[in-house]
Amino acid sequence: LSGIRTAAAVYLAGSAWEHHAREVRRRERAAAEEFLERELSRTISLRDMAGKGQLFMEVLQQLAAKTSVPIWCNRWGLSQNSIYESTPVDVPDGEVSLRSALSVFCRQAGTTWIVARGRIVLMTPDNETIHLITRVFPLPQLAGPEREITNDGEQWRDVITSVIEPKFWEDV
Repeated sequence: LSGIRTAAAVYLAGSAWEHHAREVRRRERAAAEEFLERELSRTISLRDMAGKGQLFMEVLQQLAAKTSVPIWCNRWGLSQNSIYESTPVDVPDGEVSLRSALSVFCRQAGTTWIVARGRIVLMTPDNETIHLITRVFPLPQLAGPEREITNDGEQWRDVITSVIEPKFWEDV
């Protein structure tokens, strides 16, 4: 009987440790996502980089040096089309958010970018479709304090469709 108690105690301790480890990882991911959002919204100066016809690769390296967010390239996909090494982009003279800068340069180079695993990943648009990104948002607060959310599916649908704007609702 004492062996069963010991096994049960070990199992419970292991479960508690696993729960704690999952919670720590969840908090770390949430902190990393918050950091990324702050960095993407942060204004950066492009004045020292401004000019026409600069290589996409060099512009990305300069952007990476201006921020502490890792910028990764799917080099296989971008190299297949010689996008990364030889595509020229025009850098405006001004200050913009990192998000805007990435979008402008990627649009000029015919690429796109996503946030994945705590970094910015650049890729060709056809590779973007294979990356499903899941986000969890605390929707009950979005309903407002005057409206309590229950388990009613229609009520959840109304809240979600009024708050989230995907490109196409058919994909959801």
